[in-house]
Amino acid sequence: MIIDTPGMREFGLWQGGEAIDEAFAEIDELATSCRFANCVHEHEPGCAVLVAIGEGRLPRERLKNRRKMEREAARTEGRRSPAERAEARRFAKMVRNISAETIARKSAESWR
Repeated sequence: MIIDTPGMREFGLWQGGEAIDEAFAEIDELATSCRFANCVHEHEPGCAVLVAIGEGRLPRERLKNRRKMEREAARTEGRRSPAERAEARRFAKMVRNISAETIARKSAESWR
């Protein structure tokens, strides 16, 4: 995808945590098997994410990239006013709803 944005100096994350969860769903899925519910996947015993990395089922870069995106989302969120954060949440919800409707429509069309 190419985006032409004359005058735009910076891009940032606008969906934050939910988008990150979707982008790194395989990490969240593995995390459900961690021994501790509050596992941060660094050195905890019984961490399913670290086991998957050690076994080569999950590239270490995926976890590294997720952490980087989480830090960026936290910085972006911290720079926004409460009104901007609320607007970003409303926009993200609208995008998810439109995406879900599009997927449902295309799925229904494929059954015809």
